[in-house]
Amino acid sequence: MIVVPELLHIWHYQAPPSRSHMPRTITEGRQDVELFIKGRGFFELEQQVLEVTEGSVLWHQSGDTTIYKTDVEQPYACIVVAFRDDGAPPVPRASQWLDRASYQGFIDQILTEYYSESPDLHKLACYVYGQLYWNCQSPLGSLQQQNKRIREIQLLMDWIEQHFMEAIRLELLAELSGISLPHLHTVFKQHTGQSPYQYIQARRLKEAKILLVSTPLSVKEIATKSGFRDVGHFCRVFKQSVGVTAQSFRLQHMDIR
Repeated sequence: MIVVPELLHIWHYQAPPSRSHMPRTITEGRQDVELFIKGRGFFELEQQVLEVTEGSVLWHQSGDTTIYKTDVEQPYACIVVAFRDDGAPPVPRASQWLDRASYQGFIDQILTEYYSESPDLHKLACYVYGQLYWNCQSPLGSLQQQNKRIREIQLLMDWIEQHFMEAIRLELLAELSGISLPHLHTVFKQHTGQSPYQYIQARRLKEAKILLVSTPLSVKEIATKSGFRDVGHFCRVFKQSVGVTAQSFRLQHMDIR
């Protein structure tokens, strides 16, 4: 059974635009939950440096230190929820809220309630605890697992960059990334916003646009060099995605020059 501690207060924190800053030590008798809403930071846990981004949740108890480094170009920001320290938290110290839409709704809900005229802090504490337990206690939500997935997807994206002009099978992508084929689509889309097929298609179209405006190659040659299986398929995909034919796109940009 989860015992919900007293909610003390909630505030917004914006990291300064400096790569390193002094980490904050959680005071005695308190535990702070950091809910990351934008930017990038780095947190050391069990001798491992973890990247924290939107959706990352860090739960600190008395004596713990907070994040120690931020991205200069993307300083992180978070909502901090402070509780009275009544024991171990119900979730891992570092976790990732996987559904971004529900995460944003959760943030909006707790801020709306906290800054209302007569906030019910006990009710709000129960809501925060319950939502964090539901969304972050699963092993799939661990920040270590999410960081591992990010590295796997980045390696896959790097491989696609080198081989997009070739025929690519999803089975090969699953083998290269170490992600099972049934989960590849979901995991890839979660981290890139596109399915593997959509990502590869977009990269091929980008290459085709570059070749159209920078070389005298025929549309058929460009289709082949961009990784499309035949010129008919290329022309259909290009018109559907860009809104004009490949030849029209070329003429439009030639006119600009």
